[in-house]
Amino acid sequence: RYNPYSTADGQGSKTMAFILPNEVSESAPSPSKGDEISIQRLPAQTVAVLEFPGFATEKEIKAQKEKLLSSLQTDGRFTPIDDTDSFRVLQWNPPYTLPWLRRNEICIKVKEVESAAGSNVVLDAVE
Repeated sequence: RYNPYSTADGQGSKTMAFILPNEVSESAPSPSKGDEISIQRLPAQTVAVLEFPGFATEKEIKAQKEKLLSSLQTDGRFTPIDDTDSFRVLQWNPPYTLPWLRRNEICIKVKEVESAAGSNVVLDAVE
């Protein structure tokens, strides 16, 4: 069983994260002093995820971002929390895995859209 590693482009920098399951995250090794490595515990989050095979090239990531945003818009129940450039790419396989067997995911944090039907807001029709 493999755990994913995550890559993201930020404001002029790239980050890589290795996701550890809860049972080993408490006993994870400490980074050496001077390393640009940190261990962070992230809060629970709701994310929209789209799985795709093959290599996660820049071109493929861009195409998958567009598909994910389009799916969110079509579904209408969730909207991205951050700006649409804050995607993460999760890659599950070692580098020697054949392309058609590779598992990748693209994800973004989302929040549920409040529906007008469930609120006390009254919408008036304008002629």
